[in-house]
Amino acid sequence: MASHTVTMPQTPGSYPTATPYGNPPPKQTTAAPAGGVYIAGSSLGSDRKFTKRSVASLIFRLMQLIFSVIGLSIMASAHDKRNDFTGHSLDYTDYKGYTWLMVMLIFVFVWSLITLILDALEACTSFSMGGIVALIIAVVDLFLAFLVFGAACSAATLDTDVVGGGSGKFSSRVRAATAFGFVTWLFLVPTMLLNTAIVITEVFG
Repeated sequence: MASHTVTMPQTPGSYPTATPYGNPPPKQTTAAPAGGVYIAGSSLGSDRKFTKRSVASLIFRLMQLIFSVIGLSIMASAHDKRNDFTGHSLDYTDYKGYTWLMVMLIFVFVWSLITLILDALEACTSFSMGGIVALIIAVVDLFLAFLVFGAACSAATLDTDVVGGGSGKFSSRVRAATAFGFVTWLFLVPTMLLNTAIVITEVFG
């Protein structure tokens, strides 16, 4: 028995005519999230999502990475001889305040590198930093923000004690490293607040 093709009238915006195999499936459209845009066709098999939050987080993490590595590099080069007859060498490791700031800048560098990679994965793949991951990031950001600020304040106070009797070259370097410590802290605060808000929203939202 021969099959017959049923032809349906077409109107603007309607589907193509029916066939013996049925109507074609409707086209799927992906709605963009609030404050962002979806870009379909990810090579990893998922839609890419770029939101204002993810872009801001990427920028802040990148700034943390840059300023922390500059600060720790300057602090590592703070080594000079004292201008007196003893010939005693000045080094940042001679002072606990500078050593503590150096340690904290190293922690921030490593942490910002890790979170920068995670933010990039979240923006470009289906990876999500919700739940326990967001909580861990928020807690670490909170602790690092307080510790870096304390270390920078300690180093700034110590600098006023050694700048008079020490080498000008040494003092200028530790002052510069301390300044970059404060700048790094300034870029830590936004990510701390952002991730804390995400956790609060997930818990109480």
